[in-house]
Amino acid sequence: MFEVLGILNALILLWIVAGWIAVAFYTATVASARGYRFGWWLIGGLVFSLVALIAPAGLPDRRK
Repeated sequence: MFEVLGILNALILLWIVAGWIAVAFYTATVASARGYRFGWWLIGGLVFSLVALIAPAGLPDRRK
């Protein structure tokens, strides 16, 4: 019984981490499409997650 709970907890943790990384990559992709550096926004997305995803929406476009 406890082994099954351990496996489920590990799978839940894996989904949370995978989602966190996916949000970070999406944040960096959105910022990169507006002309900002992918790497810096990837780090910001890893640190701040969903808050960083909102930030590129308000950024001005630098691709002129």
